[in-house]
Amino acid sequence: MRILYVVLLWAFAFPVCARTTLTLEIAVDLGMKNSAYGYQQEADRAETLGEAIDSSKLENPELSYEYDDDRKSSLSLAQPLRPSDLTFSRSAFKKIVERQNVIQEKRDALQFKHFLTESYYDIFLLQQRLAYARENEAFVKKALRSLQNNLHQSSTDRAEALLFQADSLALANARAELEAEISSVMLDYLSSLGVRGKAMYFSPPLPLVLPPKQNVMDALEHQSTYLRVLKERRDAAEKIADITRQDGIYPTLAPFAEYNISDKKWGGGISMSIPLWQRQSGARKAAKARLKVAELELRQLSAEKFREKAEILYDRAELYSKQSRKYDQEILSLYQRSLKQMEKDYLSGSSNVLSVWQAKEKLSEAQIASLETMQKALLAKHELELLLGTSLEDL
Repeated sequence: MRILYVVLLWAFAFPVCARTTLTLEIAVDLGMKNSAYGYQQEADRAETLGEAIDSSKLENPELSYEYDDDRKSSLSLAQPLRPSDLTFSRSAFKKIVERQNVIQEKRDALQFKHFLTESYYDIFLLQQRLAYARENEAFVKKALRSLQNNLHQSSTDRAEALLFQADSLALANARAELEAEISSVMLDYLSSLGVRGKAMYFSPPLPLVLPPKQNVMDALEHQSTYLRVLKERRDAAEKIADITRQDGIYPTLAPFAEYNISDKKWGGGISMSIPLWQRQSGARKAAKARLKVAELELRQLSAEKFREKAEILYDRAELYSKQSRKYDQEILSLYQRSLKQMEKDYLSGSSNVLSVWQAKEKLSEAQIASLETMQKALLAKHELELLLGTSLEDL
């Protein structure tokens, strides 16, 4: 009875099923090529740059034709010149946005790669949780049958049977919730990759490997784009504030040339649009507020604090990476040995099935904790990479 029980348990624990396998590397590659999100980022950058280019252009010239009762006619051509046109502030703003676009393109690609990787990890963890839930549900059902088929039940056996019955129902609920969640998130994720199909097995990601800390700190000094982004953002906000101030205070000039067709004479002059009522007050306030935010962001992350933040993120990623390896190399092994010993004791009659179940629960909790620690290491690594502006693998 006990031997048959253990054999069936292991059969449930390691089911054989044919599934299409997806690796993290393939998922990221497909996402970078096929996902609409990447093209949306490109469209957003193009829109921002396009607005800056349009803003840097002069306003269209104004052509007018006049004809009076004396049958005299004339043509005039005027070119409005905003104060910010005369000071070349708009052209300077366009150059800042062009620099921003170059930096932002690299950061967008890195952030999108992070999104694809983190989403892969999320689904992989859900699949592993589901595997543990199914394994535990199968164990509980077998244990419950074993207790119910026992013809000589004690009061303790009946109490254990009730406990396993409750656990069986709870695990079935948890398993059903996981199955529903995986179906939903996997469909969305695979669609974003351009992959047809509803189910795939996500293979385990490779262990996280960090480069030496000194290499990261050296790269921080020479390659980091984060501070450059903050500086360019500050410069852009400063230039917008300057443009709105100039155009809101000083008049817009409109030099014009006039040709009297009837008399065949040329003339000219200049007109002014005086900012008396419309002084761009709202735009100036908004520009000042954006400039204040950009200056505070840059001030709060000085060079010293920037390096300190990078060190903290590296140490955190290294800590979680070490903890994940410790789970895999030591902690899980100890729980597995404990479970095996409990199973032997159960077969020999010196222990009950509840003790085996408690050991199995401990193992499942440790397996989940190991995966969550691996995910924490990944998130810390991604934060560090955003500070650097490049993947650690590229250092």
